[in-house]
Amino acid sequence: MDFKPPMAQLKDLLQMVCRDMTMTLSVVPRLAEHLYAVKTERDRIKKQQLEEAGDLAGANAIPPPGDPPKKKKGFFEEISKDEDCCIKYVKEVLRGFNHCAMRLGERLKFWNSSYQPIVSSDKDTFIRRYKKTERSLTIVGQDIQRYKDVQSDIQQEEPKAPTQWPNRLLEYFDSNTKTFHSEISDMDELKNRIALLEQCRKDDAEMENKIKPIEDARPVLHETLGFGSEVVPSDEELQRKAQMRPQMETFRETLVEAEIRISKSKKQMKAGLEQDLGSFGQSIRDVKTDFGRHAPYKSEGLTPETAASMLQNYRNQIEAKRKLEAEFRPKQELFGIEPANYKELEWVEQEIEKLTMVWDIRDGWNKEWDKLRSGSFQSLNTDDMDELAMQFLGKLRKVIGKDKNVQNWQVYQDLKSDLEVFRNMMPVITHLRSDAMRERHIEAIVKEVKEAFNPKDAGFTLQRVMDLGLQKHADLIARLCDDAKKEAKIENGLEDIARIWSTMTIDVVEHKGDAFKVRSTEELYQALDENIQALSSYKSSPFYLPFAPKVEYWEKTLAHISEVTESIQSVQKSWMYLENVFRGSEDIRPHLPDESIMFDDVNEGFINMMRKVYQEPLATKACTQPKMLENLQSFEASLENIQKKLNDYLEKKRQFFPRFYFISNDDLLEILGQARDPEQVQKHVKKCFEGVKSLELQPPAQNRRWEAVGLNAPDGEREKLVAPVKLEGPVEVWLGLVEKRMFESLKAHLVKCHNMNINPKAMKKEKWVKEFLGQLLITSGQIAWTTDCAAALGKVEKGQKNALRMLKRTQSKYISKLCEMIRKPLTKIERNKLVALITIEVHARDVQDRMINLKTESPSNFNWTSQLRFELRDSQEDSSGGQPVQTCVVLQTNTTAPYGYEYQGNNGRLVVTPMTDRCYMTLTTAMHLKRGGAPAGPAGTGKTESVKDLGKGMAMYVIVFNCSDGLDYKSLGRMFSGLAQCGCWGCFDEFNRIDVSVLSVVAVQIMTIQNALKEEKDKFLFEDILISLKRTCAVFITMNPGYAGRSELPDNLKALFRPVAMMVPDLAMIMEIMLVSEGFKDFKMLAKKKFTLYQMMLQQMSKQHHYDFGLRNIKSVLGCAGALKRKEPDMPEQILLMRAINDMNAPKWVSQDVPLYQALLSDIFPGVELPVPDYGKLEEVINQVLEEMGCQKVKHSVAKCISIYETKITRHGNMLVGGTLGGKSVCWKTLAKAKCILKSMGQEGMEKVIFDIINPKSITMNELYGAYDAATMMEWTDGVLSSIMRRMCQDEKPDEKWLVLDGPVDTLWIESMNTVLDDNKVLTLINGDRISMPPMVRLLFEVADLAQASPATVSRAGMVYFDPPDLGWEPYFKSWVENFIPANRQTDVMNLAEKWIPKCLKIRKNCVELAPIVDTNAVMSLTRLYETFAPKIDIESFGEKTLEALDKLFAFSLIWSLGASITEASRPTFDQCVREVENYFPASQSIYDYAFNFEKADFAPWDEKLPNPFRPEEGTPFHKIVVPTTDTIRNLFILKSLNSKHFHSLLVGCTGTGKTIAVQEAIAGLEETSWTSLTINMSAMTSSGKTQEIIESKIEKRIKNKFGPAGNKRMLMFVDDLNMPRKDTFGSQPPLELLRQWIDYGCWYDRQKQTLRYAEGIHMVSAMGPPGGGRAVISSRLQSAANNLCFVNPADSQIKRIFMTLASNKLNTFQSEEIKALSEPLTMTTINIYTQVIDGFLPTPEKCHYLFNLRDIAKIFQGIYLADTKVHEQKEQIVRLWYHECCRVFCDRLINHEDREKFRSLLDAAMDNGLQVRQKEIDGGDPDFVFASLDLTNPEAEDAVYDYMQDRNGDSGLKRFMESRNEDS
Repeated sequence: MDFKPPMAQLKDLLQMVCRDMTMTLSVVPRLAEHLYAVKTERDRIKKQQLEEAGDLAGANAIPPPGDPPKKKKGFFEEISKDEDCCIKYVKEVLRGFNHCAMRLGERLKFWNSSYQPIVSSDKDTFIRRYKKTERSLTIVGQDIQRYKDVQSDIQQEEPKAPTQWPNRLLEYFDSNTKTFHSEISDMDELKNRIALLEQCRKDDAEMENKIKPIEDARPVLHETLGFGSEVVPSDEELQRKAQMRPQMETFRETLVEAEIRISKSKKQMKAGLEQDLGSFGQSIRDVKTDFGRHAPYKSEGLTPETAASMLQNYRNQIEAKRKLEAEFRPKQELFGIEPANYKELEWVEQEIEKLTMVWDIRDGWNKEWDKLRSGSFQSLNTDDMDELAMQFLGKLRKVIGKDKNVQNWQVYQDLKSDLEVFRNMMPVITHLRSDAMRERHIEAIVKEVKEAFNPKDAGFTLQRVMDLGLQKHADLIARLCDDAKKEAKIENGLEDIARIWSTMTIDVVEHKGDAFKVRSTEELYQALDENIQALSSYKSSPFYLPFAPKVEYWEKTLAHISEVTESIQSVQKSWMYLENVFRGSEDIRPHLPDESIMFDDVNEGFINMMRKVYQEPLATKACTQPKMLENLQSFEASLENIQKKLNDYLEKKRQFFPRFYFISNDDLLEILGQARDPEQVQKHVKKCFEGVKSLELQPPAQNRRWEAVGLNAPDGEREKLVAPVKLEGPVEVWLGLVEKRMFESLKAHLVKCHNMNINPKAMKKEKWVKEFLGQLLITSGQIAWTTDCAAALGKVEKGQKNALRMLKRTQSKYISKLCEMIRKPLTKIERNKLVALITIEVHARDVQDRMINLKTESPSNFNWTSQLRFELRDSQEDSSGGQPVQTCVVLQTNTTAPYGYEYQGNNGRLVVTPMTDRCYMTLTTAMHLKRGGAPAGPAGTGKTESVKDLGKGMAMYVIVFNCSDGLDYKSLGRMFSGLAQCGCWGCFDEFNRIDVSVLSVVAVQIMTIQNALKEEKDKFLFEDILISLKRTCAVFITMNPGYAGRSELPDNLKALFRPVAMMVPDLAMIMEIMLVSEGFKDFKMLAKKKFTLYQMMLQQMSKQHHYDFGLRNIKSVLGCAGALKRKEPDMPEQILLMRAINDMNAPKWVSQDVPLYQALLSDIFPGVELPVPDYGKLEEVINQVLEEMGCQKVKHSVAKCISIYETKITRHGNMLVGGTLGGKSVCWKTLAKAKCILKSMGQEGMEKVIFDIINPKSITMNELYGAYDAATMMEWTDGVLSSIMRRMCQDEKPDEKWLVLDGPVDTLWIESMNTVLDDNKVLTLINGDRISMPPMVRLLFEVADLAQASPATVSRAGMVYFDPPDLGWEPYFKSWVENFIPANRQTDVMNLAEKWIPKCLKIRKNCVELAPIVDTNAVMSLTRLYETFAPKIDIESFGEKTLEALDKLFAFSLIWSLGASITEASRPTFDQCVREVENYFPASQSIYDYAFNFEKADFAPWDEKLPNPFRPEEGTPFHKIVVPTTDTIRNLFILKSLNSKHFHSLLVGCTGTGKTIAVQEAIAGLEETSWTSLTINMSAMTSSGKTQEIIESKIEKRIKNKFGPAGNKRMLMFVDDLNMPRKDTFGSQPPLELLRQWIDYGCWYDRQKQTLRYAEGIHMVSAMGPPGGGRAVISSRLQSAANNLCFVNPADSQIKRIFMTLASNKLNTFQSEEIKALSEPLTMTTINIYTQVIDGFLPTPEKCHYLFNLRDIAKIFQGIYLADTKVHEQKEQIVRLWYHECCRVFCDRLINHEDREKFRSLLDAAMDNGLQVRQKEIDGGDPDFVFASLDLTNPEAEDAVYDYMQDRNGDSGLKRFMESRNEDS
């Protein structure tokens, strides 16, 4: 036995089939490749056809095929190797084949062992052999039995016919034959006989197949087994076998006979059946006739119980008939008679059912009516009653729906009439029960009815209403109720006003001891405004008369409260200001005795008044004190008079000592108040003198008087006065004496110094330099130089040609000697002297050289007279005792000016270039002509410095004032008045920043002073005040023309100044001179190298906003070089300069410029290599601090910390510039902490660092710098920055004070700090205050870029640039791993980061984000999410799968961080990237469609979390229905996860994507016991102040300056429309800057007190739409603080699910099945319309509002939700409502007829396609039909149904209603 085909061949065949099936994929192309080939071929054919047709233009218009798509792996390559897709199934096929082969092998083995020996042997040979064997009979018997057993087994294996079958067939024939021969007695027997006949005929067809196998079975068996004749069947078997076929033939004849017999019986029985059916039909007709005559169609004389009994009787008859009908049906089927349809029976049944329904409704209504009419009238609920009536009417409508003829039944008509009468009574009942109805209204009804009643009586019932027939007077009752409601509105309004003012208090708090003040009146004024307006509207109402007395009372009361409150605030402003003057200092009172008494009276009266208000703060009582208003008006008048007298007093003080004009009123009052204590006045001395930090005081001895014996400069230099000044009497007197003594001392010391200078034998130069003041050294040198040059020129004029050359040689030797001195060890003061002296002396030598080159040969030559020259002349004016005194004068051209003798200190001098000389000449000439000077030019050209240096040279007091747009003419007028009386110079920097309207007044002020100078007056009238004039005064202005925020000067102002054009100075010359003054020997070569390097950097470096190669940068580099020279004098000078250049410039380069810079540096300094600097302890401590802060010790951060340190050495203002997350904050905080540690270690040169932080854009300019009160222009409110600066600058501790300004830099606020950032180091305020910045105070700016900063600002500050890619994300991630991840898993997480993050960050660059985030922010988001997920899973519990679980958790966190900000269009790209790294996700859905199962550590579809089915809770308002989708589920999960760890989050998505709803759900899920919430909706007008006010209103003080939510809860603050606040001119959003300051530092500033407020226990969730259309791009620095989650637009399936759910939820409440069936058609048609609208109506400049989103679809369904189930009963009504809502949402937005017609055609087509309804069937020819919630029969009815206004233009229509309302208004 074998198998064919063989198993091996079959296996090969199967393998070949599998391989061929897979190979078919090798010819399936990629879609992109296929489409590219198809398009290429199509374009080729089309182009060929066009060319053949002669259309060459068309052929050329077809673009050539682009680059073929990127080659991808074929389907065969990918699928053939895919375990799940291909290999798995091939293995299954082969496994099945092997199983079958194994079973077949077992069968073959059994056959071979059991039957093969028998089958394969020759039987004849076997018999012969068997015969020869001599076996016993027993053995033979056993052998026979054995073969019989084999025979039996074979019979079971082979198909066989059972031996019992012949018996069964014979029995079958016999029994059935007997049956057919028996008689048929009844119908059932006939039915059975017919069935048996049919079965036998079926059996006969198969009979041959049953007999044949029996006949053939025995021969086959004999042949198979090989037995001979020994095995013989029995006789009985043979006999039965022989009878089978004859019996079969006989049985067939019997069947024919049986059929004839059955046919006869059938005819007889059918005739009887037909007769019975006829009788049955007649009986049914009789029942119908009887029912039609006697059924209860009428209700007369019938009760529901009687009718029910009658109907039950008929129902019983019908049931009996139906029973008979059922009995006839089998008999009819037997005879093939079609069953009759007894319509009469069906009709009766239907009538019974309808009558039963009607009478059941009648019975139910009777019972309900009995309850209602006997109940108390006041307990009736009309809504429930109306609902009840509507329910019964609805039941009736159901009956009509079954048969409209029901409405003709009397019982129906009577019931409906009763219900309608009842419903018509509803308005009457409602009106009678109205709370607005009063007795006067009831009396009017009683008068009409003529029968007394009271609806409020307990015994008044609904039956009584019926008995009185009140429904007949419905119109009267409705009109009276309407009047009552309108009167009730006034009455309720008056009650509300009374209730509000019964608790409204004036917010009074304690103030300085026993005084009190009003803190806030916002709530009070809001209530006043609202209530006064309400009272005004009440008076204009025709229903006002009943309440006239109350209205008039409240009008008078509120007007009085308003007036009193305004007066209190007005008086309080003046009182608080003057209180500090008269109560804070007793020294002022003696000078203003009358005013002091007057103030005491006001003070006492006002305090007493406010005390009473404090004790009884209720506004209605507090404002009714006797004569309160009169007293307040008297106080106000007195305070105004006191203020005027005080101003006059201060003005007198200023006139006596004019330098008081340059300090603020507050400072002046403080000085005057502390006149008796000179030590307390010391801190203000530096504001009154140029170079004086303090007075050297001699404490009182026996004479008990303070004396000033000297002047101390800021650098420690000391000027000894020629005689002490007694500090007694008024402060202005002794300060004037100090000023006078300063002049005298300098005059005497100058003469002495000069005498020592010109007499070499009197004193050596070294001693001379050390002995005298630096100012005197320079002036003496200038005097000597002037004398020597004049003498030399005189000699030249006389013929001695070499005289000037010899003088130059002498000058050069003198400079060389000074340079040798400066290289020696010197004190700081001595070095400063020498640097300034060398600077001037080098300029003197250069002038000599220039005169030689120009061949100047006479003292009268212009080359000489144009120089600034100094001479000592005898003066009789200052002589005493008749002896003339030598006085210094300054000469230039033909001008002569006195030397000012103002002590300048030792603060350095400017390098004088030819441009500086020209500037000096113009300015001195301008002063000679009694004009001002106006240097103008770009930043860094030395405008202000030149004016100041000229003042230093001429020893003049120069006031530098930084102008701003907040200056007014009063502040400037006070400054001009001080200049005129003091005789000093005023330099107004950035003068053209002042507003043009102010400049026009300033022109008149300056002209007044200049005219007085021309007329040489000693006194003149200025601003209506007679003041003295000192003729040395001058006004200079400097300007940067063309910068942002600059004004054009008026012509009348321009004419008052001589312009000076300041251009880029001679930088090479400046470098050379500064190198000389710093002690460099090879200064010429070094200056040339430096100049060349800067020129090349300027030309070749990239253009960056923070780059500056100007003069200030050069000076800082040279200053650094000088410091290095002194520190390492033996170091080669090239290396020192190169190092200084590198230290000052390298930190600010962007990455792309570093190689170029290094190349330029090596070219300029060939062969010079910078030594690696050793920062010693500093670098060590920085690394230590970084480690303590949990940061990585990366070289980049350490280098930036050191760069900040070095930059701060040479610049007092520094800017850290760079994108977010570049390490700026970490570096400056690290440096600050490192310096504190070094100070504690005793490191020399290190001081403790204290810092304050301000975001300057989080507050207004006035709040930053301070401002006068806008109402009074009298009270000054300090600013946050000015307050902090003042505190820092007054602190004389050696600690370093850093003011960190962390926020965007723009010209609006930074220009006001120009004088702080430059060498002046003075903050000038518009109140005249000038805050000088000492060396220990530093400014640090942290900004993203300087795009909005002017070059003037950039040049003033040191720069350190932070490029975020230089730092990267790795340091942050490593720090996070070290701080958060358990030690045993840190390596695993780092490996996961290397596996996932780089690839995903790279692919993100190709993805689109609505609000792009930087890489580090994305990684930070990943770590935050991981922190929220990690506690939800026990990683270690997964055993061997722990790493896989960790990997999956990391991947899930990565998807919703790095991939969360990506739009839906780019998510497939990110999806592919994730799968390429590790594919844990099935291919059927996106990675975003899978949630993470924290219990199983595996992914599961988000869909599984959706409720199915979803139905909103009953009664939920439409706006609160949220249909859960995959998007909402996953977004809410991520949001809640972040909230759980208090991480900020930012939700970004288009309008209508569910951002706000998600946050609201998150808020709703918070525990009320531990959480509270705050929602801020931002708009274009949102300000930072309002934002801060809103947040502070929800928090309370906890301790000191810490605030938080009430009850020690946490608060979730939701900021919606985050990017809506309008950007200012410079691109900043102040509200967002306020939030960023809070997020970064946890605080903001109290805008009134200028103190810090920490807001704790809050975290922020914000939402915004994509930028555009009024939404701005927000700061990346704010964005980096939050996890960015993009809310994508829902997929089409989700949209359908949402709105299908909404539609079904509403429409399923209707009774009509047609309306219920509208859910899907309405939804799909609406979505179709929406899609066509957004495609067909695009926004244009003219149609910019053509913007549509999913909210528009929601608005349509919101309108559908207004449908009323009681009114909208037909499908057409719902469709009409839907049509109207579509027009309302879409069509109303369209601006012209064409667009509207286009929309209607789209809508018509969509309706026809989706709803099978056309527009004309809905609108009735009026496409502008109207829906409204208005009942025209009762316009005042509340909760009117939103329905179709059919009557629009009739007498009672909508138009008439609107006209009447307009007339009433």
